[in-house]
Amino acid sequence: MNNKLALIGLPFLVASAIAVQHKANAFTDAHDGKEVTVKVGQPFSITLPTNPTTGYSLYLLSDGQEPWKLDSRLYKTSPSPKGTVGVGGHETFKFTATKTGTSLVAIVAARPFELKANLRASQPFTLRVNVK
Repeated sequence: MNNKLALIGLPFLVASAIAVQHKANAFTDAHDGKEVTVKVGQPFSITLPTNPTTGYSLYLLSDGQEPWKLDSRLYKTSPSPKGTVGVGGHETFKFTATKTGTSLVAIVAARPFELKANLRASQPFTLRVNVK
């Protein structure tokens, strides 16, 4: 009987370890200016607050030499009472580390027609990613 319990518990422990590993690679605005390390092949994500109803969108700045690739991005509105307009939310950028190296992930909030001016005037979110 104890053997059956151990076998049932094993998949739960493995699933829990995988979930914890993914959470460790989930970064937020609290990580702005920090440096992190991920392994080749590992996914990681960055979730930032934003409110596109203001006309500002989040833009990922890239020089094309990054050791990661952007897999997807998803905006989710924060919970609010029905009928509320202008509610902000969070946008999540999902990446996969593709090769060894170090690069800066930089994300800036800007309106499309002011993008170049905002790059000089605003402070982007930055995260230095070391891929091992």
